[in-house]
Amino acid sequence: MNSGTRSQSGLTLLEVLVVLVLVGLLSTLLMQGIGYFLGKYHAVRRYQYVASMEARQQHWFTQSLQGLIPYRSSTRTFTGSPSSFVGISMQALSEEPGLPVKVTWSLQSPINSFSILTYQEAGLEPWEIGGNLDTDMAFFYADESGRWYSDWPPEESIDEKIPSMIKLAADQGKLHWLVHLPLFPKPVTNFTNAF
Repeated sequence: MNSGTRSQSGLTLLEVLVVLVLVGLLSTLLMQGIGYFLGKYHAVRRYQYVASMEARQQHWFTQSLQGLIPYRSSTRTFTGSPSSFVGISMQALSEEPGLPVKVTWSLQSPINSFSILTYQEAGLEPWEIGGNLDTDMAFFYADESGRWYSDWPPEESIDEKIPSMIKLAADQGKLHWLVHLPLFPKPVTNFTNAF
């Protein structure tokens, strides 16, 4: 019989403490990594939300403008200024496509040094489409030859009833949105004063 040495089974207290310290370090690194990737995930989601909202707003702007139609009637003609414009659209946002509806796009006065873009259809409350626009944003209108005006119709005598392009831009030239109007700039023959 061996009486001098006794074999020990299990871990010593020091070995248990080392294992606990290593597990603690690994779990700390793991939690920091998870927190970092969750932060990046939420940042990407926020960016995606903002980008989708901007794309939707631009789509609404483009859709309603590409439906603009020229009229001979003076009460239904397209008029525009740097802060707003009014016209008849066949693609209003809340009506069935194909119905002529009077639509207004305008830049509201600055709030906290930002302008607000609003949309309104005849007889309805205005919708706030976009905010946080620079205060120097304005609408500009181009004729068929590509000359830009700040008011429509321009003081010069032209036969065009609607502009060929409309842009929302800053005075320094920073372009926000640009829409080309595909319809004829002159009233077509089947449009009458009564329509």
